[in-house]
This record gives sequence, structure tokens and C-alpha cells, in this order.
Amino acid sequence: MRLTHAVRSGDFRRLALLATAAALLPGACKSPDQRAPEPAERAPAARTAEPAQSAARDGGHRHGSLARPDISADWNWNGQALPTGDVATSVVTIENMGPASVNANAEYDYKIRVKNIAPTAHLADVVVTDHLPASGYAFASATPPAERSGEILTWKLGHLAPGEAREIVIRGRGTTTGSLRECASVAWTPLVCVTTDVVSAALELQKFAPAEVVHCDEIPLRFVVRNPGTGEARNVKVTDQLPDGWTVNGSAALAFDVGTLKGGETRELKAVARASKVGEFVNRATASADGGLKADASAPTTVSKPKLAITKTASSDMEILTRETVFTITVKNAGDCPAKEVVLTDAMTGAERILSVSDGGTISGSAITWKLGNLAVGASRTVTVAATRSTAGSIDDTATATAYCADPVSASASTLYRGVPAVLLELVDSPDPVLVGSTTTYTITVTNQGTAPDSDIAITCYLEDAVEFVSGAGSTPTTKTGATVTFAPLATLAPKAVARWTVTVRGAKAADSRFKVELNTKETGRPVVQSEATRIYE
Repeated sequence: MRLTHAVRSGDFRRLALLATAAALLPGACKSPDQRAPEPAERAPAARTAEPAQSAARDGGHRHGSLARPDISADWNWNGQALPTGDVATSVVTIENMGPASVNANAEYDYKIRVKNIAPTAHLADVVVTDHLPASGYAFASATPPAERSGEILTWKLGHLAPGEAREIVIRGRGTTTGSLRECASVAWTPLVCVTTDVVSAALELQKFAPAEVVHCDEIPLRFVVRNPGTGEARNVKVTDQLPDGWTVNGSAALAFDVGTLKGGETRELKAVARASKVGEFVNRATASADGGLKADASAPTTVSKPKLAITKTASSDMEILTRETVFTITVKNAGDCPAKEVVLTDAMTGAERILSVSDGGTISGSAITWKLGNLAVGASRTVTVAATRSTAGSIDDTATATAYCADPVSASASTLYRGVPAVLLELVDSPDPVLVGSTTTYTITVTNQGTAPDSDIAITCYLEDAVEFVSGAGSTPTTKTGATVTFAPLATLAPKAVARWTVTVRGAKAADSRFKVELNTKETGRPVVQSEATRIYE
């Protein structure tokens, strides 16, 4: 047992009586109006704005009377250290303060403050009593609320711990001019206490294991044993019979010798297991100690193996040269546990240029790699890569996905690239205008702007009667039939290649003549027509 609270005076009953008597002395009262002074021997103490007697210090303890607090100089203050009048040997201080003067019929507040200044003593049944002025005063309210009997207010404050203070505020008004006197007192019961601790020990056990692991994973196990009681738990042990197929360092059981746990102490234990089987397991552990103390804990774990699925498609099986093909790859976790550290690698052959890669894929030569992270059960990730080529041939693409503890899977797609012919027909005369009897020459140019050869390029020209045919020349022989000039078909025209023909005519009469050319090819499918105007004058 230990003595927890004591008052420095020896006789608590005598202290209480002295406190009550001292609080009722005229010096514990205050008056708000200086025009009607108190008796000469007390008036200066009640109204002075200077602090009360300065405190001396002796050995770290304060001595002397209670000092005036830091309040307005316009307020009156009075205070006592009870029961001795010296703060060093007293138990309680009581202070009474309020305005030195107020206007008649104007409400004002005054305050009473009580404090337990004993360093270790607890006080019980603390009661503050305030005697209101017998006349010329109208009470309005008190905070906290008081018990009232006529002109006497009482507050039952109950318990005050060492150093604890309570403040009371009273509101009222003076109904006539003159001096108002109210007095406060405090009474209390000192407490002498002794404490005996009754202790007991207890055990709590928690077990932690991952809810899901893959077959290749280590399984971290964590045990937290705690004594939530107040006494010692002795000879504490934690045991765990591992599930079927689980081992720790080759053993199917765990045993920890914890020793003694003090009240409130916690100990953490760890182990790493491996599972040779897949399935759902419940791992149970037991903590025990002397005195029959026991606690159990369990943690469920599912051991699974991830399974990947992959699909790959191309935006087109056949594409025109220089146009892009977008390959779309989707990786899905088709297993019953998360797939960890998923990596997708895409190997391309035949791509002359990789145009874009989505989702942060990195390019190394003709291979692209994506680090997809972890995929939850049923989750999928889709990425794309765009490529092209400018010569005929194919792009062949194979993607492979891997993950921790999963079998790799692959998928392929291909796109065949071909060119497209595109012919341009141009027609120019020179000179223009031309004098009747003089000649002008029409130059016919055919350019294959496409990416594939065109074939059977045939040129036919039509003359009006204002001109006469003189000659024809160019990439193929010329034939004239009436007003029509025909060039033998050109077998093939390679991409970006150019073929030219010329027709020379003589002006026969003044006119605004038109020279018409028609181009036909095997791949074009319909004629391309161009005409040129020539002014013939006299």
C-alpha cells in the first residue's frame, strides 16, 4: 500500500474550521463603490491597485500572503490563503474581485475564485458561500448556477485535485447609490488516501498470414502475443501445428518459448512457411502460460497458381504500302489468384518502321516490352503497337506474356502489304497562241504516283478541224486515223516512273481549238480525260 495524498497540517478538522472562520473575516469581502469607504483599517487593502505583500522564496516554496492577480486596476480585489494566511502553509486560496464602481441599475459581474494550492492533498466536499448585500442590490444570475436562500448563494463544487481551480461569476445590479458589500467563504474536507493495486495476468494471441499466395511464394507468418492484464504471465509458449503440406525449415510444426510477459507487454514472433499443395488452408496457433492461461488464433490462406491467356489481332490482314497496321494485344488473368509481375514481349519481323507503342512499352530493335505489373483475377490489360512498311511483303508479329509462377503464353498476327498504282495525266501546249499555218506541240506526261506498277497504259488524242496532224512521238509508236491519234499501249509503268508522248499540229484556221487526251490503264478501270485550249489566229 502507498499513501497518495496528504495535507501538510496535522489536524484536518482544525484546518477546515480555521478556513471557514478566515473566509468570513471582513478582509474576504469586496465593495464596488469607493464613495462609502470601509473602516480605515481595511479600506486600503480592498481598494489598492497594487499587488498584495510580495512573496519571499525559501527553498523553492512560496511564502507570504496571496498576491493580487493581473487584473484591471479599476477592479477591487481581496484574497486569502487558508487556513494560515500564508500560501506556504495553507491549503486553499479564495479570491473575490469586482469593479470598484458601477452606475446605479447597470448590471455588472464580480468573480469568486477558489484554488487547491496543496501540492499533494485532494479536497472533498468543497463548498463556496457568498453573502449578497442585504439591501440596494438585485441579484440576476450566477455561473455556475447557485443554490439560493435569501441573500445567501451556495455552490457545492465537490472535489478539487491538487492545483485545481474553480471560478464563479455573479451578475447583479445596484438599485441605489452607496456601497455594496458581499462576502465569500469556502469550506472543505481534506482527504487522506491509500491505494492498493490488485493485478491479474491474461493472454491474447493474434496470427497474421497472407490471405492469398501463389504456389511459388514464401508464406510469411506473424504471431503477436500480448498480456492485456496488470500482472506477469509466466512461462508463455506459442505453438502452431502447420496445415497439411506446409513446412518451416522442413518441419511441420512451430514452437516459440516466449518466457515472461509483464502486464501490457507485447511480443511479436515471425516465421516463413512454404506450401507444397494448392487449396484453402486454415492455420491455427495456441498461446499458453502458467496458471492455465490460454489463447487461440487462426488465419486462413489460399494457395493458388496463376494462369494467363493472350489474344492478338491486326487492324487488317492486308494493307496498302506506307499505311499503318495496328496490332492489339490483350493479356488476361484467367486463373484463380493474382498474376504478379506480368511482362508482355512483342517480337516483330517485316516491320520497316514502328510508328507508336501504347502504355509505356519500350522498344529495343524490333521487339517491344511492357511491364504490366500485377493482374487481379479476371483482370486484363490491352496494349497496341502500330507499324508499317513501304515495300510489298508482310509484317509478322508474335507476342508472349509471362508472370511470376505462371506458364508463358503466346499469340501471333500478320498483315500483308501491297502497293496501289495512281497515275497522273498532264497536258501542255507550246507555243500558245499560234499563227495560222504555224505549228504547236502538245506534250502528254503520265506519272505513276502510286506504290505499285500500273499496266497497259494507253493514250488516245482527239483533234478538232482547226488543226492538222503533223507528227507524233514518245514512249510508244503513233497511229493516226482521221481526227484520232493513238499511241500503242505501254506494257507497264513502275511506281514513280514517268512516260511521255508528243503530238505536233499545224493551225489550219483561226479558232479557239481544243486538244483532248484520254488515258486508260488496266488498274484504273475508267478513263482519265484532259484537254488543252489553243488560240489560233490570223
